[in-house]
Amino acid sequence: MRQRKVAAIIITVLVLAVTAISQRSSRNAGSSQISESALRAHIKFLSDDRLEGRGTGARGGELAALYAAEQFEAMGLKGAGKNGSFWQPVSLVGVKADPKTELRINGASASEAYKFADDFVAFTGAQTEHVSVNAELVFVGYGIDAPEQRWNDYKGPAEDYRGKILVMLVNDPPATREEPNLFGGRTLTYKGRWTYKYEEAARRGAVGAILLHTSESAGYPWSVVRTSNGSWRFDIARGAGDHTPFLKVRSWMTDDSAHRMMQLAGLNLDELRRQAASRDFKPVKLNLKAALDLNSEVKRVEAPNVVAILPGRDPKLRDECVVYSAHWDHFGIGAPDRRGVCPGNRAGALNSSGGREAASFDSVFDHHCGRAGVAGLGMVFATSARARQQNSRRY
Repeated sequence: MRQRKVAAIIITVLVLAVTAISQRSSRNAGSSQISESALRAHIKFLSDDRLEGRGTGARGGELAALYAAEQFEAMGLKGAGKNGSFWQPVSLVGVKADPKTELRINGASASEAYKFADDFVAFTGAQTEHVSVNAELVFVGYGIDAPEQRWNDYKGPAEDYRGKILVMLVNDPPATREEPNLFGGRTLTYKGRWTYKYEEAARRGAVGAILLHTSESAGYPWSVVRTSNGSWRFDIARGAGDHTPFLKVRSWMTDDSAHRMMQLAGLNLDELRRQAASRDFKPVKLNLKAALDLNSEVKRVEAPNVVAILPGRDPKLRDECVVYSAHWDHFGIGAPDRRGVCPGNRAGALNSSGGREAASFDSVFDHHCGRAGVAGLGMVFATSARARQQNSRRY
């Protein structure tokens, strides 16, 4: 399980730098050696529309990975992969949900259909072309089990969650005046991330999970959820004998749709949120069932990590590593918004007719700034003798 968790993290990052340098050397060696023009050049290349949004397993993504490897080699770093290679192969399975998918919520006296992309999004963790679920809904608050915080949203018998679809809030429970550092205060912990919530629901034996979105709790608008979950989603390919639990359906729902769903149950979502902010919260059976037939395109790809190392010289510290990381891949090409732009981008990619029917997900202001920053650190460490007191590895 531990190896699988590490692998899952590595897929989403381009393992760009592993360096253990002292606090002293990092303070003295650093900022003046980082070139603004070099950072701009990295960002400009990686965000170019000709890389087509650097889709995982796509040509643009391969070019981005190749660019990273060549930059590391030019810095004088060594490959940290097998036999000194800069490549670390990773096998992935991608799924892309049918946008015609409909979610139907059935209550005791009424039912409602929800539209894909406008009301909800969903993708499967089953790595198959078709899944079908028809299961009871249980509201589990924030969906967190954190003994270190004396917090457990999964009270009651395990049977309450097996085979169910769990409905939960995004982010961590809010800090209070009495506990200003509860779950790190305003700092998002791993327990507040959507990845953890899906993983915990799967460990509980659920068949699905629905995250209730708000822009404030997620930190981004629905357009980001809609776009990222309306395209390809990738997981580590499961092999024979791999018993890691997974959800048949992983879903998000808009705030407006979530209010309507709770009304079907005769409940008030705002009141449920208030209850969920307490350690005394107990899961609520909604007396609703969700039915969904999810068809997906499925593809298997190889998408390598790019790994480099700066060997250390100090005999006591050379076996220690600090990892600096960023990821080279993104969502590729997708549908633009009304302005012809993908969320978070500076521009959309023109199609052959000069229109905006497709746009590349460049992500200039997010991923590339991080990726260029790691490259800048790599150059500083590679050219600084003091930084060689310990070991540096980049992904």
